[in-house]
Amino acid sequence: MLRTGEVARMLGVSQNTVREYVRRGLLPCVFTPNDRRLFYENDVTEFQDNHMVYTKAGGRKK
Repeated sequence: MLRTGEVARMLGVSQNTVREYVRRGLLPCVFTPNDRRLFYENDVTEFQDNHMVYTKAGGRKK
């Protein structure tokens, strides 16, 4: 399971953007009893494959 910060680094976006993806239903997560988000790595890689984010230079964000 990955935390929000780890997912943000994987996707090259901010933690707020990851939270927005969750809010919009684009990226599934599991909420812990204290309302923290945890992500399955498979869900994140699938999201990455389906929603490729490109940098201005034309390369894929890492």
